[in-house]
Amino acid sequence: MQTSDQINLAIAIISGVSTLMSLAVVIATFKILRANRQTVDVMREQVVAITRPYIQVSPQVRVGSSFMMLKIWNSGASPANNLKLTLDRDFFFNAERNDNNNLRNYQAFRERIESLPPKAEITFDLGAGHTVFGNAELCPLQFTVSADYEFDDRLVAERTSVDMRPYLRSSPPIHPVAEQLEALNNQIKIFLTKLNK
Repeated sequence: MQTSDQINLAIAIISGVSTLMSLAVVIATFKILRANRQTVDVMREQVVAITRPYIQVSPQVRVGSSFMMLKIWNSGASPANNLKLTLDRDFFFNAERNDNNNLRNYQAFRERIESLPPKAEITFDLGAGHTVFGNAELCPLQFTVSADYEFDDRLVAERTSVDMRPYLRSSPPIHPVAEQLEALNNQIKIFLTKLNK
């Protein structure tokens, strides 16, 4: 083999290796680009999760009493627009069978709410604990609240199952400041009684 043939062969081999290396770089770049796109998609979803509205629903017991309430609030960072709340069952306030006392007929459950801002809450009285728990037909202890709303050109549908059974025979919450005020009030009554003697 002549020198010129050897040089041509070496150039051909180097060109082939160079082509293979370029192909490897293109493949690696494509994989990096795809990984970056996936990272951006994950970051975008994280931003949405942080900034979106969340409609929360839970039963509550009024502080210092056994009065039951239903609290619906937006715990997210954006308003829930065009919010439609629905109940899957009739729930009559304090077990009083009357269409005006049916939670499903309340305006918040009949008509769309234009916007529920972040941290805004709506609270509905359900009735005295002994009445609510004693009339499961008129005051179901399990029901579902649906919240359908719009956020950032997305439609969101959330379903919350409400179960009030764990609240049966539970102690009502007591606010420490209210407890101290009650104790102070009792001391003032004792003082005034002694003063009047």
